[in-house]
Amino acid sequence: MIQGKKVVFVANCILNQNMRARGVKKSGSGAVKEVVDEFLKSGIGIVQIPCPEFGYEGLHRFACGKKKYDVPDYRKICDEIAGHVLEEMEAYRTSGVQVLGVLGLNGSPSCAVDFCSLGGGKWGNEPGIFIEELKRKLGSRGMKQPLVGANVMRMNQTIVKIRLDMLKRQENRKPSEH
Repeated sequence: MIQGKKVVFVANCILNQNMRARGVKKSGSGAVKEVVDEFLKSGIGIVQIPCPEFGYEGLHRFACGKKKYDVPDYRKICDEIAGHVLEEMEAYRTSGVQVLGVLGLNGSPSCAVDFCSLGGGKWGNEPGIFIEELKRKLGSRGMKQPLVGANVMRMNQTIVKIRLDMLKRQENRKPSEH
């Protein structure tokens, strides 16, 4: 592997909060600066994951829960995006670039890693649909990849998780996991 070449895959709405659904709390406009700064100061490239909700409902959509999106047509969109993400990860790896992980957005019905909105004001300690499809595809290919859930309302915790689960782990990974 070529030293210093590293990337992380990041949920679309962390890099572009204008993509988030109407009615969702945001930490500002544009990118979540703390996340972008953390990766840039570490010399890590950022790959933006396409937003599956945009592909399903477009830009002007209202916040909803996982139950609304848990339908075959939406899962198909998530499965296709997950496939493209894995192809891109493999292309980076074969080119000597270390893939550090995926940063999802907790609370999202699609890109949550740890907890998501189920709809109707209910929350579940489960991943969003896109992350479920990504995990399934990673598992089917025998790939291991850290998945970290960002919480834009608790950025200090998110930065600690990024440092522990992505940046520190990279030093301890076997070559087959890169």
